[in-house]
Amino acid sequence: TGLDRTRRVDEGAIDVWLIDTEGADFLATAESRLPSRDERARARRQANERVRTRLLARRATLRLILSRYVDVAPQDLRIVVAPGGKPVMLAGPAFSVAHSGTLYAVAVGGRRSVGVDVEEGREVARADAIAKRWFTTAEAAAAGRGRGAGRAGTVFRLRAAEGAAVEGS
Repeated sequence: TGLDRTRRVDEGAIDVWLIDTEGADFLATAESRLPSRDERARARRQANERVRTRLLARRATLRLILSRYVDVAPQDLRIVVAPGGKPVMLAGPAFSVAHSGTLYAVAVGGRRSVGVDVEEGREVARADAIAKRWFTTAEAAAAGRGRGAGRAGTVFRLRAAEGAAVEGS
């Protein structure tokens, strides 16, 4: 799995982990004792078993990844939920998580705040209207040249680039 040695993030660098949430290894982590008592309680409040399983697997996977950066056992990490709902580690590198469909992304940086976003490609019924509303004329034209999922993909890429530019400023 590649999770057996300690990693360090150089100042100004960010590691991004992209995980397929349909894989058997990922789903098996939901059965582990890695998620905290609070994380397990949150999962129990989910009515849908699929949602519960993926929530636990995401938290277990997050703990496995973060433990590599701080030399602390995954189950011993102190992860709390900050105002606004974002998970943070009390002692350790900054991180960010995002999930969409079958994709789960984890970004780990140094001490500075980091952000990550992921969007699983899919058909978007109003891709043209979204592009015209939110993008420059040139960007909307680029999005309009695609077809089907390709058009939606262009919209997603442009939106992600715009979001990264805003967050980075």
